[in-house]
Amino acid sequence: MTSVVVKEISQNTKVGPSSATYASQRSCPSGCPLRGSGCYGEGGNVGFTTRRLNKSEDNPIEIAKAEADGIDKLTGLLDLRLHVVGDCPDEESVKIVSDAAMRFRKRLRPTDVWTYHHAWKTVARALWQGVSVLASCHSHEEVLEAMQRGYAPAMTVKKMPKKAYKKDGITYVPCREQVSETTCVECRLCFDDMNLLAKKIVILFELHTGKNKAYKAIQAYLNKGETDASTNQLH
Repeated sequence: MTSVVVKEISQNTKVGPSSATYASQRSCPSGCPLRGSGCYGEGGNVGFTTRRLNKSEDNPIEIAKAEADGIDKLTGLLDLRLHVVGDCPDEESVKIVSDAAMRFRKRLRPTDVWTYHHAWKTVARALWQGVSVLASCHSHEEVLEAMQRGYAPAMTVKKMPKKAYKKDGITYVPCREQVSETTCVECRLCFDDMNLLAKKIVILFELHTGKNKAYKAIQAYLNKGETDASTNQLH
């Protein structure tokens, strides 16, 4: 049973014409609040692929190696979206996948590789090398923390604001695909994370699947984080 699908040309209407990887959710960090509770990869057409990949019993390193093998077979003609579903939960798996992404970028012509990462609190940004990687955040406080760790953040919201806004010198910008149906490869904001970080720009994503369930899961995750932080301060 395969744990990874790598496509030369993705049919994902959000992403647009690009190469893409899909990995079992066994590759996701265990602490992600959206796993099983509104993850984009669990809904719509992507959900069919996700459920099939999740039947595999591969561990995260085996998944990363399979993903790298698939990336090595791509032509390099199009940009590459890593992890339409899935992630890399630790530094070893990140290194395997990012090495393959760097080989991909040198293969045929100048291309961009981009992704969103849930293990940013424990994985050093430098390990992603030239991949444009946005830290998946769920609060303004997490945005600040991600920036301190060298990541450009993306943040989930229950309801998308009508326009960009600023808070504490940070500009929050709605995802253009969600507000104007501009595909990722047309927009390209997420393709240059270092530019986003330098300009203190955060991309906003409205919750996709099971919005109320997802919102409750995120609130529980954030509340647990606050409780853990308070407990640690007592020791």
